[in-house]
Amino acid sequence: MTTPPEQWITAEDDFVLDQQSDSKLAYYDGIIVAQAGSTAHYNLIVTNLIGHVYPQTQQNGCRIFPGDMRVQAIDQRIYTYPDLTIVCATPPYTEPNEMTLINPTVIIESLSPSTETHDRKETFLYYRTSTSLQEYILIAQHTPYVQRHTCQTPRFWHIHLADLIVDQITLETIGCTIRLHTYTGIDFSDS
Repeated sequence: MTTPPEQWITAEDDFVLDQQSDSKLAYYDGIIVAQAGSTAHYNLIVTNLIGHVYPQTQQNGCRIFPGDMRVQAIDQRIYTYPDLTIVCATPPYTEPNEMTLINPTVIIESLSPSTETHDRKETFLYYRTSTSLQEYILIAQHTPYVQRHTCQTPRFWHIHLADLIVDQITLETIGCTIRLHTYTGIDFSDS
């Protein structure tokens, strides 16, 4: 993450800056954070997930959006770029150019050493405020391990853990299964 700016930025100012920026800018209630570049492991995991999950989402009318789609969490206070966002309703957007979703059904994050703590804690707390979010998936980059958080009530989430060497994980909301081939092309011995 980068050093926050010295002055507080409004959501409207962030939107303008984000449109002009070459990198993705997450917005956390007045603080802008430039999103870091990605690793080979990250890119392989996200590409494998899209290739595997996309056909399954098409069977039930859901749509999958890669990490360039911004998601609003907490009414105009938090804007992030999840690695993958799945929407199973008509996607409402916050502005005419359709760059910000407000109704994610499933959010998937590929964890890196620099984002893991933030994704597990603060980001998840923000996402939990979304009334549409049903599942939050965290995928490790350096070991075949997945955490699946499912919404039971707005204040209670259940955690499912899976070692993808022997397990699979089902995203019940969208009827999709994630298996070991999420990690195709990744050599864990170099981690």
